[in-house]
Amino acid sequence: MFTFDSMKVSLVFSILSIIGLAANAQECITQQLDVRSPELIDRIERELDEGSYSSARSVTYIQTVVHVLWNHPNNNLPDSVVTANIDLVNKDLRRQNADTSETPDYFLPVAADTEIELRLAQVDPNGQPTNGVTHTYTDSTEFYYEFGHMKYDSTGGKTAWDTENYLNIWVVRNMDFGIEGGGTMLGISTLPGSTPLEEQGLCIRASQFDFQNIEWRTITHTFGHFACLLHTLSNTCVDADSVSDTPIAFGPQFVTSCSDTVISCNNEPHGNMFMNFMDYGTCMNMFTQGQKARMLNCIETQYQGLTDYQFLGVDDAVDDLLKVYPNPTEDQLNFQSLERGNLSILDLSGRIVLSAVAAKGKNTIDVKSLPSGIYLLRLESEQTASSARFVKN
Repeated sequence: MFTFDSMKVSLVFSILSIIGLAANAQECITQQLDVRSPELIDRIERELDEGSYSSARSVTYIQTVVHVLWNHPNNNLPDSVVTANIDLVNKDLRRQNADTSETPDYFLPVAADTEIELRLAQVDPNGQPTNGVTHTYTDSTEFYYEFGHMKYDSTGGKTAWDTENYLNIWVVRNMDFGIEGGGTMLGISTLPGSTPLEEQGLCIRASQFDFQNIEWRTITHTFGHFACLLHTLSNTCVDADSVSDTPIAFGPQFVTSCSDTVISCNNEPHGNMFMNFMDYGTCMNMFTQGQKARMLNCIETQYQGLTDYQFLGVDDAVDDLLKVYPNPTEDQLNFQSLERGNLSILDLSGRIVLSAVAAKGKNTIDVKSLPSGIYLLRLESEQTASSARFVKN
């Protein structure tokens, strides 16, 4: 159990809230946790201890929207760049990243595929199709995170999509902490309950979407914080992250090669796990089984709504064998059923808005009473189950 004593208070605010660890801007480590109080950490730790991940999902998909805030056309990241970076994060989360070969042999037994993926939303909060990326012009050339200006239309930012159902990621050109001496930040995440609900999510500096800077793994690291992971290291030799398979370590330790060995805090024979995504530096390539369990537990207990829309955000959830037509439709929907079964139509919240019994062969269902939007038609029989997405005009 993680207890937040005075030593841990010092740890959190010195490691998680210090902005600059080196004079060289390229070594400025700024993936921060938004830690507001010891009570917050204690509450999350209790809930993670008391809960356990129980979902039957083989993969947990997080419905995601990326808000690009730009002041000059050069800052307006193309959708292709955003999509490519989300893909890289997913490779890190699923242990499909190209540098897994650099994980030392002695840490391979605990290296984990977290079975978590970010999926860019396919429908917006109004039920309209989207690619999960928004672009907003702003007069602001720099944002101060502490004031949350990037998170509201009224202050030159972009108001969040419903944070209970979308992971919001704000991308800004420049970002400072907003306190005297705070310095420049690369990325920061909220913790559950640390901010008003409408501010929940990640803020990432646009430069971290540059593939020349990808070795920092800022987005992956910052999402780890969002999913309740703490740093694996400390400035005193204590268990900083409450994860049993990450060695207690003093740090950060900046290394030139992933094959280096750094011994600290009596963590012999293998030393620091500085290649962990929740350490710092340019050698990040792994999460552990313990971190996976903590992340999944966190998502289930703290962010359940982010996965409730899974059937609308994941193409794999729709069976191409079930064809509905016309699509879009205004009044009637037709489909073929191989056998008699139960029919349900669900809205964006997963609520069943219409149900009927489907006959074998061609079926027609009247949907003109439904409000305009995107729906899921689900057909279940004793032998099969299939789904199809359709638009009601």
